[in-house]
Formats: sequence, C-alpha cells, structure tokens
Amino acid sequence: MMRKLSKIFVLCACTAVLPVALAANVEQELARGSQPDVTGQQKYRTIENEAAGALKLNLADCSAQPKADRKSCEKQARDEYRDEMARAREARKNPSMSTSPEVSGGEIKETVTPIKP
Repeated sequence: MMRKLSKIFVLCACTAVLPVALAANVEQELARGSQPDVTGQQKYRTIENEAAGALKLNLADCSAQPKADRKSCEKQARDEYRDEMARAREARKNPSMSTSPEVSGGEIKETVTPIKP
C-alpha cells in the first residue's frame, strides 16, 4: 500500500512540475527569438529552419496542382531550398552577411490550418 502511495505521489509531483518546466522552456525560446542572430551558427539555423518551412509549404502547394504541373513545381521548390541552404552555409562561414532573404516579389501566400473540433 505504501509503495502504491509513493508511486502516486511521484506521478502527481511530475505532472505538477512538467507544465512549469515546459512554460519556462517556451519563455526561453521566445526570449531567444527576440534577439538578432549574431554568430554564423545562429544565422545558419535560422535560415535552415525558414528554408525547411518554405519547402514544406511549397511542396504542399505543388500537391494541389494538376499532375502535369506537379513535377516542375516540386523541382522549383527543391531548387529554391537548395539555394537557401547554400546561403545558410555562406552565412555560417561569413557571420557578417545579412540573413535577410532576397525578395523577388510574387504573390503573398496565406496558410489556413483547419482545426477540427
């Protein structure tokens, strides 16, 4: 009986501490996000994350296109990702370079994520 109570106590203590620990981690990430990238590695990670997110969105857009256009769309998306990763590697070597992407215009995409009840 005592062993069961101690397991329940440990379980309750863990569930009480876990949300606090997760909230602290989120706060640290938010604080880090408000600081500009200084080192080459920080710039690399930022560009890498943004490039991966853009690739995912672009490939999702490609899958909605007609099958005849899909392959060229996917190739273009992967080429853009490859270019961004080359820029990320350059930023890691040369931390003084700007991490702002080259903006070439085009349509601004809106992403809508349906939330199911």
